[in-house]
Amino acid sequence: MTFEPDLVKAIIVAVIGGVFGAWLTSIRSKWTAFSADYSKRLEHAFVLIDHFAECSCIWWEGIDPSDKLKASPTYIIGLKTRLSTLITSMDRDYPGFNTEAVNNAYVVLGNACTGGDFPSKAASQNSRATEILKCAELLKAELFAVRRRDYSMRLTMKK
Repeated sequence: MTFEPDLVKAIIVAVIGGVFGAWLTSIRSKWTAFSADYSKRLEHAFVLIDHFAECSCIWWEGIDPSDKLKASPTYIIGLKTRLSTLITSMDRDYPGFNTEAVNNAYVVLGNACTGGDFPSKAASQNSRATEILKCAELLKAELFAVRRRDYSMRLTMKK
């Protein structure tokens, strides 16, 4: 039985190509799942920021909502806690996520939305809704900046 050198070369190249292709497909699949999870969590943060800001505006503006829960200070503080927990979770799960700018924007939004812990409304609070909405957009902008900066292969899931 004789072996054709060209046939042996072809088999070796096919095996190496198959192994490399399988490895590359595995890496791409993991990256796709990871990036989809990262994007989904950021989108959830954006929705939560908007809801937090909306409920705070309703309370500060004295609007009577159809859903009384939206104007409840304890509910709004709960939304603030949810947002804090989400940001902390993302910081824990994604190295490189933690930025001082995101944390600073979160603190500014939290203060704008709750005014500390909802002191009594003063007559000078007329522009509170404007400040809340501005701060919400600034926080979302910082999260978008993190997404843009960290959407590279160096962003990996912490173990």
